[in-house]
This record gives sequence, C-alpha cells and structure tokens, in this order.
Amino acid sequence: MLRFDLSAGSSSRIAPAAKDLDLDPGVFSEIKVDIALFSIAGKRRLQIQARAMAALECDRTLRPFTLPIAGTHVLELLAPGEAFDADGDVEPLFVALGQDIVNLTVAVRDTLLLAIPARKVAPDAEKSELQTVFGASGKHIDWRWETLRSSNKLD
Repeated sequence: MLRFDLSAGSSSRIAPAAKDLDLDPGVFSEIKVDIALFSIAGKRRLQIQARAMAALECDRTLRPFTLPIAGTHVLELLAPGEAFDADGDVEPLFVALGQDIVNLTVAVRDTLLLAIPARKVAPDAEKSELQTVFGASGKHIDWRWETLRSSNKLD
C-alpha cells in the first residue's frame, strides 16, 4: 500500500516495490514516484508523476524488450460531499476533515498501467524485416493452383 502524509510537506519522492502497488514484479521494475501537493485557485491538488521500467513483448516480433514508461495523474482533494467540477484530467480524492494520510496505491498503479503504450513495439523492431513467405522454397507449385490460375487467366 502506498500512503502519502498530507501534513508532512509539499512533496515527496518514493520508490515503492511493484508488489506494494499490486503490480507484477516480473513486468514492472525501478519504480519511482514523485508526489507534489499544491494549490490552484484555492483548490488543493496532488500531482503524481510515476516512472518505471516495463518488461514487454513486442507486438511486431514477439520478442521481449524493456521500455521506460512514465505517466502523470492529478487528484483534487475534496471534503466528503463537496461538489467536484470536472476539470480536464483532474480526478476527485475525497478526504475527511483531519485525515492526514491518503492511500495513493490505486492512483499510482493506474498511472503506470495507462503509461504502457497500446502498440508495444521494440525500438529496433520497425527496422527488422518480417517474414512473409513460408514453406519450402523452390519452383514446385501445387498443380491445383496452376489449374486455378489458368482457368481464371490470372497471369
């Protein structure tokens, strides 16, 4: 579980383990999280910047590779029942009066999961040539294809 003390100060840098965030340690490593508490127009907000190394499988070559990922998440601190005006990428975090400790496990985990690209392509995979011809090479062609080609005059 990842907790942040609102009374401790305006910022914090932590390096949680993948298990603490309910993430697979075989996929996520070198996790670093920067948390900043700030105010804008009288609203208190938490900005979470999460970075990690992700072990992924290339969609193009099916080979494993490691990719640095990063994401940002902003939470607005609100009292229970307080109205929340949706403001772009800001999400509400309801905090009871006098509550100094907030659980940021879900926010950090989701930030890292959403930072994984939809198309996972290794850096060198775009340059590699994909195999498009399979089977034995040579001039031997199944006679049925030749019959089909000549009957449809595809040549």
